[in-house]
Amino acid sequence: MERQGRDMDRFHEMNQVKVENKISPYRYVISTERYSRFGQLVKASSLSRTIHSTGVTLLCPTDDAFENWTPWLRLIKEGKQYEIDDFVGNHVIPMTLTYDDLKSKDTHATLAGTTLEISTRGGVTANEARVRSGHVITENGHVIGLDDLAYVPQALR
Repeated sequence: MERQGRDMDRFHEMNQVKVENKISPYRYVISTERYSRFGQLVKASSLSRTIHSTGVTLLCPTDDAFENWTPWLRLIKEGKQYEIDDFVGNHVIPMTLTYDDLKSKDTHATLAGTTLEISTRGGVTANEARVRSGHVITENGHVIGLDDLAYVPQALR
């Protein structure tokens, strides 16, 4: 068993395969290239411990979703903690949901205390952000990808 693990590690190194960490939604988002920009914000937020240790659903905008919204860099550089927490908290649902669970209701409360509006007309959206089909299961919660941002802090609109 140990040899098999070493062989797998060597195979990953040789092929430069990145392994996604599925211990928690937090670990997943900071270890996945597809969500690296959002991962930076999650890591900088004071909500990172909650996202790591409790059963939550993390709605993760892809890096492409940030292409037309450059203020996220300012959040990181200026260390605007309230805005970072506001942005991240509005992408966290404080319960574990599958993709089907998410789309089965019209609204879901966020960790920030706001409400996400869910629509299934012409595809699934959360606050008009396109939701990617499927979900990633981690040991401490789920991750659902977004093609757009579900929330932008008022100060950065």
